[in-house]
Amino acid sequence: MNEKNNILSEINSHPEMVLNQLIRENSANFYKVILRMVVNATDAEDVLQNAFIKIWQNLQQYKGDSSLFSWSYRIVINECLQFLRRKKVKHLFLLENYTDKLIGFTYQNPVNENKIEQILQQAILQLPEKQRIVFNMRYFNELTNEQIAEIMQVHIGTVKTQYHHAVKKIENYLKKHSTFL
Repeated sequence: MNEKNNILSEINSHPEMVLNQLIRENSANFYKVILRMVVNATDAEDVLQNAFIKIWQNLQQYKGDSSLFSWSYRIVINECLQFLRRKKVKHLFLLENYTDKLIGFTYQNPVNENKIEQILQQAILQLPEKQRIVFNMRYFNELTNEQIAEIMQVHIGTVKTQYHHAVKKIENYLKKHSTFL
């Protein structure tokens, strides 16, 4: 309760400092989350900027019911979803058009691992958006089921189910599209 009061007090007295700290501590992670959803780096930067504007505009409405991180993360996810809806991006992408963009998601690994990473990213892009969000938060951001449930404002059971279905769909996609497995 004391931490909640401290955060609320800081927001009321020094909202700029709170926002600056939030940006410093989370912008890189938020950017990665957004980039995995929208694929395009320029779009991801725009969505991140819009998310921080929304956070700033709504900071005084933060009530402390969840952590400031979870509250902010939820705004980031909502901005990402709004962007995807505005662009009329549906659950399935035409993957042939995104192969070059997906290469940006690969890491500095040997060639075979780059190919596996590309196929994994293609599989993730095939997921319905809620499953994609849950999978990305759990797998890449290593958030707990509890954190994801708080961010998405759903029950933990829903998070577990979404993650389970996402993993099964990804496994099936990998079996179908990979000669490595």
